[in-house]
Amino acid sequence: MPFIGNKESNGTYITNICLEYMRVSIEYKIIVVEKVSLTIIMQILRQKNHLLLHFLLQFKIFQDYFSLAKLLCILGSKLVKFEATKKYEAELFKLGFEQYYEPALQAGIDMLFRMKKHDELLDIFLLLKRNDEAKRLAFRSKCLSLKSKSKLVEILPDYC
Repeated sequence: MPFIGNKESNGTYITNICLEYMRVSIEYKIIVVEKVSLTIIMQILRQKNHLLLHFLLQFKIFQDYFSLAKLLCILGSKLVKFEATKKYEAELFKLGFEQYYEPALQAGIDMLFRMKKHDELLDIFLLLKRNDEAKRLAFRSKCLSLKSKSKLVEILPDYC
């Protein structure tokens, strides 16, 4: 029985099962739903295997999900805080707050950009005091909400 032994080896075994599931899903072109992807990521974070997570994100093994992008931003910066809108996000975000992996922030920002979540991106840039990037995003994006535009005017007077 593979689950007999220490906790660390059990976690590695479960992670390997999850990775095999992802491999088979990709091979047979099966779409993996968001909750399953986030469960796999949660298992990887429990193992604190940031290198594996980075590899899976870099080669786009996981689809772009808003929950995953939020988690990556939390993991990459202790300043970024998102409210958990779904039940399973709460535990995931808790794991993100407990750990720190700087490259995850850029991966989260890239994912938000691909999903065209410009308002959330703007909030992150302003929170991290990346005003130049916030301005650049605001000038390029034609679909910012009124709330985001008013926030920009308050913080960056030369935006107008």
